[in-house]
Amino acid sequence: MNDRTEKAAVTGAGRAALAVDRGMMDRREAVEAEIERILTVTLELLSRETAAVPSVSEIVRAAGISNHTLYRFFPSKNDLIMAVFEKGVQRAAEWIGAGLARESSPRQQVRVWVRGLLHQVSGRAVARTSRTVIRHLGTVGLPAGAGVEDALLRPVISLLDEPLCRLGRDPGRDGPYVADLTLGAMRRYLWTDTAPASEDVERLADFVLRGLEAGVR
Repeated sequence: MNDRTEKAAVTGAGRAALAVDRGMMDRREAVEAEIERILTVTLELLSRETAAVPSVSEIVRAAGISNHTLYRFFPSKNDLIMAVFEKGVQRAAEWIGAGLARESSPRQQVRVWVRGLLHQVSGRAVARTSRTVIRHLGTVGLPAGAGVEDALLRPVISLLDEPLCRLGRDPGRDGPYVADLTLGAMRRYLWTDTAPASEDVERLADFVLRGLEAGVR
């Protein structure tokens, strides 16, 4: 093989590899779009007035896919519901994070964090969906392992790290306390099918901030 032929072969191989990469990228985008549609449809079904976890047949019919396609992406319905939960947490984290980014004061950022978390149970439809998902996960059980719930909620809880540091607090120790207090209030509203009034939200935020300030030495 002369130099010209060898160079052409290398170029051809490189172009073939790029073609494969493009094909894989296109395929990945298609798969991501299909999974997104399944999650969106499942979330829509969960938000119904019936407040019940949809069956597999309902999900595949609404998504316009086959059982085989659903189970190719999600090994079980529980896995799908867990994915919906994770997606909801990520969306909440993005929304709350955007609110924190608009504030410069760490005290105000903590207040916005509390407001943002309780906002997730302020709307009736959102609260109904959250209650249905959490009840289902409680029935089937979360995946085994220590700290699983903390790991699932980490995208939201980690938003407290920076403001707590700026307040002179230890995020690793104080962050979980703030999260437990706020999540506890959130669960109470969920299970009693009530929504927090604005004064209740502000009262909780005040309580959190007083506790953080009292702990500063």
